[in-house]
Amino acid sequence: CDFDGGDCSSTPSPPMAWCAEGCPPSWIGDAYCDEACNIEACSYDASDCDESGGEASAMCSPGCYTMWIDDSYCDSECQTEACDYD
Repeated sequence: CDFDGGDCSSTPSPPMAWCAEGCPPSWIGDAYCDEACNIEACSYDASDCDESGGEASAMCSPGCYTMWIDDSYCDSECQTEACDYD
């Protein structure tokens, strides 16, 4: 009966500690490269930033991951023709 992962239990589990400032636990291994998490203490974002990690880590330009394109956030690294100017 633990379908909610313990969210609704009467004795909630303690929140997970952040491995680095600006890197909440939910960002690790979420298929998005988070610069704040791309450090040893955070297991290098569980390879989210690894260029060999597949589609989630593919780059259209140096410093611009393809999944950042058209994500409602203006990434200066993606302001290139190769990245369709974000």
